[in-house]
Amino acid sequence: MICCYTNHALNQFLEDLLEQGIPGGDIVRLGSNPSPKTAHMALSNQTRAYRFSKSDWEEIESLKGSWGLQAHCLRRAFFQYETQLGPSELLDHLESTHPTHFEAVCIPLADDEMILIGGSGKAIEKTYLLSRWLDGKDAGVLSEHTNMASSRNMWDLSPEERKVLETRWKDEILEKRIEAVLSAGDDFNEEQAPIDWKYQESSRRVISSRRIVACTTTGAAIFRDAIDCAKPEILMVEEAGEVLESHVLAALTDKTKQLILIGDHKWVAIPFPVMCDWI
Repeated sequence: MICCYTNHALNQFLEDLLEQGIPGGDIVRLGSNPSPKTAHMALSNQTRAYRFSKSDWEEIESLKGSWGLQAHCLRRAFFQYETQLGPSELLDHLESTHPTHFEAVCIPLADDEMILIGGSGKAIEKTYLLSRWLDGKDAGVLSEHTNMASSRNMWDLSPEERKVLETRWKDEILEKRIEAVLSAGDDFNEEQAPIDWKYQESSRRVISSRRIVACTTTGAAIFRDAIDCAKPEILMVEEAGEVLESHVLAALTDKTKQLILIGDHKWVAIPFPVMCDWI
């Protein structure tokens, strides 16, 4: 496996290999921006020979069944996360997690099950008390209601103290929404993985059948799974002085036995069994 920091260096390296008599058919170049001389080595050009059969497409369609449901759940979780937090969302949150606070700002039920009417002659909305509380006001037309007496501590809070509680409640709601997005994302990724694996089958076939796999350090991370299938035992890194150690680690596989670093007109070959065991 050959890794370079830039596409330009990778193209130059491969052109040098061609000049040394190595057949282009033995090489597969991963990633974009090949030069005219290395274009025929590009993975995208070599995978065109492989075509999915009818059974392959049927397998993909069957995998997409539950994938579509998880995609819908993920979109819905994102939509809920982006929904603005208003009094209605806060009231629902208080009802499920802070019953004492909820009792202080929920509209009390009339003893005769009649609808409570405000000063405008309209039914009092369920967020009436909470909206007034958030605005630093009193309970308005319900100030003399018997339920207010037991909630006096909450209504006596200053606007600043109310703001602290409001911020805390909103943070709790956002935390739950973020957890929902993460959970939906995990479920979606679990359904997406076998589909990606199937689509990458032609790439794995090509990469596994070539003597030399060439890519940039970025490409080594992108095509990690396909490269693992090829099990390259020798990793050669050009422009090693410009490559971060973490990028080299990303290019290693559990089958790597030798690492060759080239840079500043010097190179070093490092036997690799000890480091492979550690990784």
